[in-house]
Amino acid sequence: MLKRILMTSLLTTGFYAQADNDISYSYFEVGYDYIDLSGAHADGVYLNGSFDLNKSLYMGGYFDRDDINGIDFDQYGLFPGFHNSISKRTDFYSELNIGRLDVRSFDSTTYGLDIGTRTAFSEKFELITKLGYLHNDKLSDGFIKVGVKGLFKFNEHNAVTFGVENFDGDDFGASVGYRFSF
Repeated sequence: MLKRILMTSLLTTGFYAQADNDISYSYFEVGYDYIDLSGAHADGVYLNGSFDLNKSLYMGGYFDRDDINGIDFDQYGLFPGFHNSISKRTDFYSELNIGRLDVRSFDSTTYGLDIGTRTAFSEKFELITKLGYLHNDKLSDGFIKVGVKGLFKFNEHNAVTFGVENFDGDDFGASVGYRFSF
């Protein structure tokens, strides 16, 4: 029940914004992430970015390297996306994720879909919400993820980010990073 309430509130938050700002899908971000996987802790670094192809489509990529007890988990891939303005301050977006998970001899293809909103509350703060599903081919399993990320902007190009995610209601992730928008 709590999961449904969180998802509904995150995805509808964007309809109540107070500012009139452009939202940039052309960016580069680098940061630190932490994941708690049912008691096992992982932390590492991530790189991601995207660029606008036109007024509605964008293309991006990501790389994430986490360490759990000396074992490296590398995730990388591409995410073509679509965005559309649903108000002066809020965009709806959807992304198709296609990637790989490499863990020693366990390598697998991953794919999924994310949907959410991006809302410019002011010229200094943007909120990104996400609801998604990611499937792992080798495990024949997938998980639902719910997340929220805040962008605290110093100016038009530079921002600090802070995000939290929940995976299937059990596992938790957090990240902090630097984003350069262009």
